Amino acid sequence: MIRLRGLVFLDISVSRSITNDIKIHFIAPWKTWAEIPKKMKDELFGKFQGHYMWDETEEQNVHLAWDKLGKDRFHDILNRARSEMLVKHKKSDIAYLHNLGPNWMKEEVWNELVAYWSSPEWRKKSQSAKINRMITKKLGRPPNKIEVFRATHTKKGTDGVFIDGKSQRVDEDYASAIVEKYGSNSESPPIFDLDKWIEVSGGFNKGRVYGFGSSAKSQISGSSTSQSCTFVYPGSFSQPAMTQEEIQQLIDEKEP
Repeated sequence: MIRLRGLVFLDISVSRSITNDIKIHFIAPWKTWAEIPKKMKDELFGKFQGHYMWDETEEQNVHLAWDKLGKDRFHDILNRARSEMLVKHKKSDIAYLHNLGPNWMKEEVWNELVAYWSSPEWRKKSQSAKINRMITKKLGRPPNKIEVFRATHTKKGTDGVFIDGKSQRVDEDYASAIVEKYGSNSESPPIFDLDKWIEVSGGFNKGRVYGFGSSAKSQISGSSTSQSCTFVYPGSFSQPAMTQEEIQQLIDEKEP
């Protein structure tokens, strides 16, 4: 009889069981858990029901916990498959893994996934996710917009040396503008003031703002100045985490 704590299974064998079931039924080039058809998910949950028992009053929570864990395991399965195949076959690029997949996945399914992982779109998403995870791990929380800007516009292996004069100038001008507007000892300084950023970065250029692309325009459309500022008050842990799209736009600006 399996038990839950919230939506987490207490039996450590559950994760391994779900992983094995996913691998056995990996019959199509699904890129995410959400892409798996409902019919297949029902079949997977049926397999799970054959492995474990639980109180019928917990049916809904068990299904929710199973779906949550299935999503996590699916993501980890593909990440591990890519990493292990790169090491096993001594390749430095995913594109060279054609016909070199794990033994539990059909070759044609693997090759379609390799083609997807080799696309520029996926590579950008992967890089932005990697940067986000790296900064989150370093800070112990999701990064805000300024922190991601600095991480993507400074040189690796340096102590905050910017990649070019513009990124350094905009960062310094923004910091000065915030002190001028709110004061150096303000009890409620904004985590990010979009209006000031637009001002010091040169405004809109073809519908885009330096550092945040076209997403900045939608953030201020129909908003007052106060609405385009995100504040943090003493004792508050609120952080305006960046979206993957915004991080990708920051990465794009670095490319020649």
